[in-house]
Amino acid sequence: LSRLQHLPQLALLYKKNYKNENLALECILQITDWIVSNRVRFGVNWRTSMEVGIRACNMLLTYELIRKSKYITNEFKKLFRK
Repeated sequence: LSRLQHLPQLALLYKKNYKNENLALECILQITDWIVSNRVRFGVNWRTSMEVGIRACNMLLTYELIRKSKYITNEFKKLFRK
């Protein structure tokens, strides 16, 4: 689950139907929860560079697919960039 491999699938479903904003919101909530719950470079989720790379790719792809959502706030953008 920490690879967040499921998020691009949710984002693709959102991209097919922009009216389904709850999918974008779920992606945002899960990304936010992961970032807040896993301090950078601390813990098991940061031990292997491959895991970090897979997660980064999944987060970036998800963000690109949902970036037009009304739930993308400046606060989320700031947290995501950090």
